[in-house]
Amino acid sequence: MSDLATVTKLVRSNAQLPVNVYFDDVLLQQELKQLFHQGPRYAGHELMVPNAGDYATLAWENEGRMLVRNPQGIELMSNVCRHRQAKMFDGRGNANNIVCPLHRWTYDLKGELIGAPHFDDTPCLNLSKTPLQIAPIVGASVEAATPLTAELQTRAKQRGITLAGSADQAATHVLKGYFSTMTEGKDTTVIYVWDIYDPAGNRLHRINGQQKAPSVGATEGWPAVAPATMQAIADQTIDQFAAWLGGSAG
Repeated sequence: MSDLATVTKLVRSNAQLPVNVYFDDVLLQQELKQLFHQGPRYAGHELMVPNAGDYATLAWENEGRMLVRNPQGIELMSNVCRHRQAKMFDGRGNANNIVCPLHRWTYDLKGELIGAPHFDDTPCLNLSKTPLQIAPIVGASVEAATPLTAELQTRAKQRGITLAGSADQAATHVLKGYFSTMTEGKDTTVIYVWDIYDPAGNRLHRINGQQKAPSVGATEGWPAVAPATMQAIADQTIDQFAAWLGGSAG
């Protein structure tokens, strides 16, 4: 006869994950970063661009990149113009060249610049990159700002955005971040505001939000914030910046 009714047989298995794991956004972001972002990722199928000249923007990357088929094969390249970071293509289609709708900069199907109206000399060679300058973070501790800055650089590279140095005069946008924390019980919430300025100091856009995460240990404030929380904020910030940039230039 079965003895399942015995109390010792009904003890919960230690191998079972607690329910909150399935709803933890910080853990999700950490898994995405460690399991998916560090290795090869699916960009699309060759049938998305079956013929020479076909292009297909990647909706899951906010159309920041696209697949383009040229006579030599398929290229995965930026869908953002080198000049003023305008988004160039929407969805799918076919074209002989890639032409920016903002100032008509023209690239071939390999992403190389072949024409820049109103410029005497060719200002750059190929597609991608934007000079974004990040000002010193205000309000966050050095320990919290370090993983934030590192992930901003990583995510920007993934999105085809170049981060300019503090003394770089070529930056077209300046990102200034203001951070604070609020601890309630076992949870710490990071509150952040990013202001985007042009080189003249005019504010162009604002990105703000909150990121809640279980506190690390029994501490409060910045010592309680795990690096994964700051990395998730960095990813969201660059993604929102890229989306705004493409939308504002369209």
